[in-house]
Amino acid sequence: MKNTFIILYFLIIVGNSIQAQPTLNEYRINNNIDKFVGTWKWTLGQDEVIINLKKVKFYFTRTNISFYEDVLMGTHKYVKSGIVIEDKNFLFPNIRQNLRGSIFGGDINDDANKIELTIRDQIKYKKEILELTYVAAVTPQLIWNLYERGGYVGPPKIQGITLPTQLVLIKQ
Repeated sequence: MKNTFIILYFLIIVGNSIQAQPTLNEYRINNNIDKFVGTWKWTLGQDEVIINLKKVKFYFTRTNISFYEDVLMGTHKYVKSGIVIEDKNFLFPNIRQNLRGSIFGGDINDDANKIELTIRDQIKYKKEILELTYVAAVTPQLIWNLYERGGYVGPPKIQGITLPTQLVLIKQ
């Protein structure tokens, strides 16, 4: 009985990994990310974060396969104490395959209302992980959790994060 369970578990794992592999020039449509598209804003006193997100059909090339997949691409602006710290929102109208802006990704976890992206920290010259959780409401909200990427290998990096790590954005 134990061997049957182990074999069944192994087949499920192998089946899921095979199913996840894209085929040549496949287009992986992701309508789940549509709810994240738009302009989102957080304000507290003279501090402000504005992000703009749009859905883009992105062409990925891997070692032995190329495919299209819907991703979110965007830009951000951060104002602290009334002073602009980072601003890439001017790039937003032109974002496309070869111009990514400062926000990129589309990894959906098991939760259909949660997405994982990367965001460029312009001050510290590195990318951070941005986890957004969609909250359906009369005025939709995004819960923003920002944290440092693990597994970094390379020259010493500047520690810390420039942007706020936790906040709630409101759809504009």
